[in-house]
Amino acid sequence: MKQESSKKWHWALALCLIAALSGTAWAVDSLTYSGSTDNSMLQDLPGWISRDVLGDYWTVVSDSLFPTGETGNTVTINYSAGTDAATVSLDFVGGAQSSDVDVSKNTIEVKSGWIKSAVIGAITRNKNAMSNDVTISGGTVGSADASLEKYALYHGDVSGGYVTSGEGYAYDKTVTISGGTIFGAVIGGVVQGPVGDPWHKTWMTAGTGNAENNKVDIKGGILNNGGLLNNAIFGGYVGGGNAKKNQVNISGTPLLTSVDQIVGGYSSAGSALENSVYIGNNVLIGTTLTAGSAAHIIGGKADGGTMGAIAGNPKSADCNSVIINANITAAGYIYGGFTRSQGTSASNNWVGLLGGKIEAPESKKLQIFGGWVSKDSAVAKENIVEIAGSTTFGEGVSLYGWGNAFQNTEHTGNTLILNGVKNITVESVQSFDRYEFNLPANVGSGALISADEADLGSEATFEVSNFPTG
Repeated sequence: MKQESSKKWHWALALCLIAALSGTAWAVDSLTYSGSTDNSMLQDLPGWISRDVLGDYWTVVSDSLFPTGETGNTVTINYSAGTDAATVSLDFVGGAQSSDVDVSKNTIEVKSGWIKSAVIGAITRNKNAMSNDVTISGGTVGSADASLEKYALYHGDVSGGYVTSGEGYAYDKTVTISGGTIFGAVIGGVVQGPVGDPWHKTWMTAGTGNAENNKVDIKGGILNNGGLLNNAIFGGYVGGGNAKKNQVNISGTPLLTSVDQIVGGYSSAGSALENSVYIGNNVLIGTTLTAGSAAHIIGGKADGGTMGAIAGNPKSADCNSVIINANITAAGYIYGGFTRSQGTSASNNWVGLLGGKIEAPESKKLQIFGGWVSKDSAVAKENIVEIAGSTTFGEGVSLYGWGNAFQNTEHTGNTLILNGVKNITVESVQSFDRYEFNLPANVGSGALISADEADLGSEATFEVSNFPTG
């Protein structure tokens, strides 16, 4: 018996040592809020969160729900039948919060109810927010009522994780929307931005960590982002670091209203690499995609320039993708990769148009670019726009291999691929270095592609494959 007790003591000591060395909190909470009149589990939002996340709002934010631990928490919002969500509402819901400690493996599910301000899987500053998940299957986050002044900047946002400053990373987070109504931005993972970034507060320095491997899956619900500031969907959003391997996937039956940006990965002062946007399963994105005059669907965006770039950061937008297999009516732009910095690169990006009808609203334009660089001495190489499957085009659509407002760009290998399609009609075809035509089996007669305006380039090359035999 003494030997057995000794073994137990050694196991207990080992566990304590592991916890101490890892710096991981062992407290785990599982909270379910049903909207009852007993609000004993609600609390005031910690002051640093109300300042760092909610914006220039210094008053106490009450009626918020946060577990006590940093790791492994579960929070469920599911109002009881008969509860009036208009009178029993939460200000803010988070899976975990901590200053200077990693927050990880926390889960939030919203099934019903009303959260006025935001739902965020986990929040930290100076450390990492990792593997936190948020699922919205019902209820409402935010409001169309702009008189709720304290929520005016971060109004109805949903995010898997948020790093407010320092070198911490936001990674491996998933936000899933299958129902409910969202009035703010939807973001897989956020790292605080530099001065000039809408996600920056004046008293903070830019976060320099990366946003990596974050994902937004939108399968249903209503994204009613109109009227306030945050009309966007981001897989990953980062200030001073890089946005890498983030995803936005849209399928099923969601209704997108007044969304003006859908971006796989965004960096305001770093690079955007290997991010993706997929829109499929016959999702109808109607003219409500446009907010103002233009909408943007971008695989990876490196904003740079006016957003307060950090010295030495290359700010390239390379190896990103946009894949569309859906009916889309939108005025604006689709970019595989976009960079705003001088002397940088938008290369090896892919826009795959694999099915559905793509068109602009009446009297509007929709321009599709493999890669875009908006400063001098930049490089745009090996970008691809591919047309395949059942894709057709309506009025106002133009195709470009690369683009630059200054036209002072080193460009090679930017390719238009027609993969087994014919009778493609668009408004304009320009700025491709190479054309690759993989003929359909029933090619017959008629044009493969026709355009009202075309500039094929004096040095462009052509490759044709799958010639009919016999």
